[in-house]
Amino acid sequence: MAVRGAFDKAIAPGLFGAYADEYESLPARYTDIFNIMTTGRAYETILVTTGLGTTPAKPESSNVAIDTPLQVGTVVMRVNSYGLGYEISRELYDDDLYGVVGVPASRFLAQSGRDTEERQAWALINNAFTNTTGTLSYDGLSIVNTVHTLKGGGTYANRPGSTTALSFSALQASLERHMLMVNERSLKIRQQPSWLIVPIQLSWLADEILNSTQKPFTADNTTNVLAKGKIGLTAYPSEFMTSATAWVTLTPKGKHKLDFFWRTKPYMDKDFDKKAQVAQMMNFFRFGTAAFDWRGIDGSP
Repeated sequence: MAVRGAFDKAIAPGLFGAYADEYESLPARYTDIFNIMTTGRAYETILVTTGLGTTPAKPESSNVAIDTPLQVGTVVMRVNSYGLGYEISRELYDDDLYGVVGVPASRFLAQSGRDTEERQAWALINNAFTNTTGTLSYDGLSIVNTVHTLKGGGTYANRPGSTTALSFSALQASLERHMLMVNERSLKIRQQPSWLIVPIQLSWLADEILNSTQKPFTADNTTNVLAKGKIGLTAYPSEFMTSATAWVTLTPKGKHKLDFFWRTKPYMDKDFDKKAQVAQMMNFFRFGTAAFDWRGIDGSP
């Protein structure tokens, strides 16, 4: 609880000024990248099934081959609750000469809540390379993996065979894995990534790769085939990437299955304890995240 003893300077006259550690906040970032959904339940379960395999030749007078869709697996999204309170004594609220304790309380709570939204949403990418709850595909593997098992047989990789730093050739190989993507029955599907998501530390390198007219880091005059205008890939530096070296390529919203589910939007509530003369402000919200498919994302830690 905020009381006068902990904020003796805020109630003492004579200061030239005071500020409450408030700076311009980042705009919402995760809404650019992830699918934003709503749910009315404590959890949602997604069932993944296949279509049919490729059509075989039919010899004359023989029967037509029969195929059937297959059930692959399920992924569960569970809603979590988040909340934070803020208490201030009546005496401190009344005596706060500079408005740095009680006045900005709702802004403090809103900023804190937004930070939680961002960190939990971006965990879908930060944890994409590890077997972490919430970032496991229906095949039980991390959503970025070298051996995703296909229901129709075989495997597919959406990351290089060994950890690879971001480079022109590494990005080129990532795009090729997108372009050669198959479904669970090994039929070719269309995937066109639009984002190269990198931590701030790699933003300069990403710009050099995507925004150079000529192929970067070479002495010859070769055209840059990865230039943004040619392949539609845009660098997206994220302040919420926890690794300074990880990078991913990602298809646009609606084309991948990295989802953020709102159950209860942020709800600010106020109360006042008359007996203790304490003001109470609280923020509460509920949401969940899940990766329902590994297709659409590729990269390396």
